[in-house]
Amino acid sequence: MPRLIILWILVAMMPVAACCQQDRLARLKELVLRSDSVFLVSHKMLGAVITEGNRKRHTKLIDKNKIDQSLVIKKIAIGRTDRDTLAALLTQPNMDRTIETAKCFLPAHAIVFLNKKRYSFIEICFTCQRIQTSNDITLTESDFSRNKWTEIKRFFKNKGIGIDQSLIPAQ
Repeated sequence: MPRLIILWILVAMMPVAACCQQDRLARLKELVLRSDSVFLVSHKMLGAVITEGNRKRHTKLIDKNKIDQSLVIKKIAIGRTDRDTLAALLTQPNMDRTIETAKCFLPAHAIVFLNKKRYSFIEICFTCQRIQTSNDITLTESDFSRNKWTEIKRFFKNKGIGIDQSLIPAQ
């Protein structure tokens, strides 16, 4: 009997989970399409620690709502058609049953959104297939299928952003 109740609760919650995912992805699509600017960025690997006098700090591409240009290798703005493509890529549901990631997370790429003088971002490590986002984006690795990783990598390459060229540690 307890198993039946648990099963019933799980089945009842499935539409709620699907609705929440649709809402998250709809907000992401809105961000991609409505931002003032959207950039694809290749940058020096983040995660390094920089020593400044007696202080140490972790490198961040965006800190205090500013892009650290010393880390940028290449940055391109994408237009309306490319934004439509990017929105479709980022919001396609993950139909894979397994999610494969590693633990390195040394991101060297990002998708950066500028909206009303405020930056949002998705940091991407193609090596370990992990992401990190600004607080206003609720995308996670579980939203990424193998196909989505392949298509996003292709999207970056087609826009002239190399995948292997940015394996330069931040100094």
